[in-house]
Amino acid sequence: MAHPDDRKGESLPRGPFFRDTLASIWHPKGLAAIVVAGEAFALVLALSPGRSGDPVVYFGLASLLVQWTLLGSVTLAYLLRNVLSAIPERMALWSIPVILVAISGIVGQTATLWLGTGGALSRSAVPTLPLMGIAFICGMVGAALLDALLRLERQRARAERAEYEALRARVRPHFLFNTLNTAISLARSSPQQAEHVLLALSDLFRASLAAGTTWPLSREIEITRAYLDIEQARLGERLSVNWTVPESAGSIPVPRLLLQALAENAVQHGIEPLPEGGLIQVSARVEGSALVLEISNPAPPENNLPSRHLGHRIGLSAARQRLTTLPQGEGRITTRHADGCFVATVALPLPAQATTR
Repeated sequence: MAHPDDRKGESLPRGPFFRDTLASIWHPKGLAAIVVAGEAFALVLALSPGRSGDPVVYFGLASLLVQWTLLGSVTLAYLLRNVLSAIPERMALWSIPVILVAISGIVGQTATLWLGTGGALSRSAVPTLPLMGIAFICGMVGAALLDALLRLERQRARAERAEYEALRARVRPHFLFNTLNTAISLARSSPQQAEHVLLALSDLFRASLAAGTTWPLSREIEITRAYLDIEQARLGERLSVNWTVPESAGSIPVPRLLLQALAENAVQHGIEPLPEGGLIQVSARVEGSALVLEISNPAPPENNLPSRHLGHRIGLSAARQRLTTLPQGEGRITTRHADGCFVATVALPLPAQATTR
């Protein structure tokens, strides 16, 4: 029977791209870039030819108007990000110049009243209508740039999805043949074990062909156990596995087949090259705001290895590819050698609602 997660289809979301783009601006780097761009624009206005009056005073006034307009517009767009993500994307893009024009009008009128009341400058010193016109032009340019960014982001996501689907559907022929040969050899001597191997193979291939990019850690552990059960049936006493996984972390979402790819890497490059085999240790733990997955395997001396076993390329490459399914490139893999073992460590950010209690 197929796992419930395997029957869920998926498509590229439209709203989250727009929402995440607006949210990405609401960070120190994004706000700093907006402030710098606003100051540069105010400087251009102050130094433009034909401008009368003190350019320093005009630069100060232009900076005040431009910064309040930009920061006010960004704040309003950020507050409305969920609403803007729910409406048609073309309408949401057109809302950008509308927001800029509205905020610039409010800022211009407020500055006019304030400066007029203070008597420091005449009421005509705050060009509200020209400011609104400039805001509209900048809003149109910003909407065009955001539209291009969204298109580029979708193309990148489609390319990553296509690469991920190709990787997920990849079937290693020699693994399939080895598993079938193992089941055949066990059919007479241990039919129950042969049946277990075939069921594990079925679960593994169904998982590799299923829709979706993430699932709970408990499901990932289940599939990784199925893979290692197959390899234990093939390698016998040469392969031992030690698991250290808390049940409380089972609901945390992880990329599909991430841990399985690391386990495959450990078997190929740590156990198979050694005549005596060895121990694979699999652990999961929560450290602060991250889920840490770790797999260690014996590290045979490289000068004793056949060329096909040199390096840890295929499994680690597959694991890194699966990390690209996380938003904004979150998650990282590090490797090290320690006490004669090769250790691969994955750090995944915990979702905001995750709990390990």
